[in-house]
Amino acid sequence: LDHLAAAFERYFKTKARKRSLFEDERLSKHLLAEFGAETQLHEITSSRIAGYQEKRLAVTKSRRGGALAAATVNRPLALLRALLRLAARKWEVIAVAPVIELEKEPQGRLRWLTHEEAIRLLNACREQRNPALVDLVELALYTGMRQGELLNLTWGDVDRARGVLLLETTK
Repeated sequence: LDHLAAAFERYFKTKARKRSLFEDERLSKHLLAEFGAETQLHEITSSRIAGYQEKRLAVTKSRRGGALAAATVNRPLALLRALLRLAARKWEVIAVAPVIELEKEPQGRLRWLTHEEAIRLLNACREQRNPALVDLVELALYTGMRQGELLNLTWGDVDRARGVLLLETTK
């Protein structure tokens, strides 16, 4: 368990019920390629992580003419930080987790579809093979519900007497 690949294996077993596990597995492949699967956990220091972060920002600027979004740089770093904190605090494989400073991310933006955009969207949905799609999208437009919230609705969540949908788990 003292090398990165084994730590990720244990991490995935520990976090088996995590909803974003697929994304973590994808990011882990990138981190394993960058740091090396056989790299000992104690060799992953704050300075080595900062070097990775600087390299990631510099390579992107030269290749695409602009920097990666802060969130794109932060996601693998956040996963690595979670892994190393588990290794230090819970598994006691390393003495202390290195400090990982994430890039500052801008606040999210609010955007609404114009009336014309909503009409075009609903018309495009009507052209699809799934006849329920237009109803689903229309409900999303009226309520602002997310895809997961819509797809997880059951009849138990519908209060027809009051004309209300009950959402237990939302962001």
